[in-house]
Amino acid sequence: MSLGLVANRYAKALLQIALKEESVLEMSQALHRFTEMQKNHSDLSHLIQLSIIHPKKKANVVDNILEKSTFSSTFRHFIRVVTEAGRLHLLSHIQTRFNHLVDEREGRLEAQVSSAHPLTESQQESLIALLSKRTGKKVRLACVMDPRLVGGLKVQVNSTIIDASIVGLLHQMKLKLLTQS
Repeated sequence: MSLGLVANRYAKALLQIALKEESVLEMSQALHRFTEMQKNHSDLSHLIQLSIIHPKKKANVVDNILEKSTFSSTFRHFIRVVTEAGRLHLLSHIQTRFNHLVDEREGRLEAQVSSAHPLTESQQESLIALLSKRTGKKVRLACVMDPRLVGGLKVQVNSTIIDASIVGLLHQMKLKLLTQS
């Protein structure tokens, strides 16, 4: 079974639990906190990646860490199930799928925005308003800087890409010139 399908199953299960307990935001925050802990603590990251440690022992160690870090018992139980199944290395994929499922449920989209320079608050608000109007959904921006764009921006919403960067416009002009000759 593909990693994406496995991550999706765990994400759906966690969302069902979170909906039942009315704790979707808390679960999302807990996932984020734990994946950040993984990234920032090399020992924890190393423990998760080690396949020679039996999953039940690994689950006990991880649960002790989560308990000391004041994670909810529900979240700790979820992580224990994932760890005992030998799937804790998929946590970032599970988090991504969980967030996507929550966004779908709440009628929200994430737009990936690349720009050569940081967008001002008013530019972000204008872009959110424009994209919300075009998609009919609430839009959240995920902005990254890419100096290779020279100017302008590139926006991706799901599989649709709008390239309004200077590099993109120059590339379009080049293609037009080449096809006209």
